[in-house]
Amino acid sequence: MMKRLVVVFAVVGFGLLTGCESGPKKAEKSVSWSESMQGLSQEVKDVLPFVYSRQTSYTAKEVESTRTKLQSFARVAHKISPEMGQPFLGDDPMVKFSLEKMSQDVSRADKALSMGQVRYSKGVMKTVMGHCFRCHSVTDVGSKAHWQVGRFTGLSLSPLEKTELLVATRKYDDAKKLLESSLLNADYIQNQPFDYEAALKRYLVLTVRLKPDPNRASETFRKVLDMRALPYYLSQKVEHWKKSLDFWGQDKQKINPSLNGAKKMVRKARGSQSFEKDHVADVEFLRATSMLHNLLMTKTPSTTKAQIFYMLGEVYEVLDELGYWGLHETYYESCIRETPKTQMSSRCFRRLQESIYLGYSGSSGVHIPPEEMSRLNSLRAMALPEK
Repeated sequence: MMKRLVVVFAVVGFGLLTGCESGPKKAEKSVSWSESMQGLSQEVKDVLPFVYSRQTSYTAKEVESTRTKLQSFARVAHKISPEMGQPFLGDDPMVKFSLEKMSQDVSRADKALSMGQVRYSKGVMKTVMGHCFRCHSVTDVGSKAHWQVGRFTGLSLSPLEKTELLVATRKYDDAKKLLESSLLNADYIQNQPFDYEAALKRYLVLTVRLKPDPNRASETFRKVLDMRALPYYLSQKVEHWKKSLDFWGQDKQKINPSLNGAKKMVRKARGSQSFEKDHVADVEFLRATSMLHNLLMTKTPSTTKAQIFYMLGEVYEVLDELGYWGLHETYYESCIRETPKTQMSSRCFRRLQESIYLGYSGSSGVHIPPEEMSRLNSLRAMALPEK
């Protein structure tokens, strides 16, 4: 399986978080971030008609106009520094990773459009909104500071696309309601089965990590299981999720949201798995990530932070199918850089190396690009203690 294409657009809407900040120090920090996001949000509005329209044939003039908008977007995004996101998501590598990838990915879409690859260009920019979902589903801080994009007038959106745009603009309640309605539509299952499966996963993430409501989610999944059109393989996943949600809703011994609490949750999840990437414990793994991301918003020593990075990498390897492409490698690398030449950095390197080799493997063998191998060797020297 060749290495997955990573397309990240996660920072759109980070500036919306400033609406919930208070205090002189935070207000000063939020000005620059807010101004940057206001500029970026306008660029996004300009490209939305291209991203979501079903038009596939464009005149030379239309292509040039769209490319101008994409290039303007990339320039604005390039000016945003990773430090701007720290007051809102803490010392989380996700911010830096997302910012670095965003400009690259918009440039990729621009290049594809210049070569006449309209569908591919749209696909890159459309997938981008899904990654926006990833970052904005970590915490609901700033959810009252909505970025207005109108009522999607003129945009031809599927339920999944509309959901991701709602989450990107932090309209979580609207997103949940839309999903709850869409997931009970038999035509959606039959006509767009892959989108339907993705919508199921998006709903799980929203209901577990944002204002958790296990009983509400369980009731929705009960109705989903009653649908005759639901494929058997999906019913198996939903049954596992519902079982975990039911236990969570009835559990009187709440797990403390701490590092030890996260470890306990991961141990519980691992205990129910039949193999390493078994999805029977997705709910427990998602609950663990909530604890770990929250810990990164507090001041923690490097040794503790490295443990958090390792656990996030380990958990996101399992959750990869839920829509968190390649994020585990970012956390493994961050673990190495946080505490080099330690036992923990060695563990992180082993997991990172395994992931990279698997990502570049195929029927003809393993083919790792020279630049990637060079990076891996540098991380090896940084991670492994000297003999």
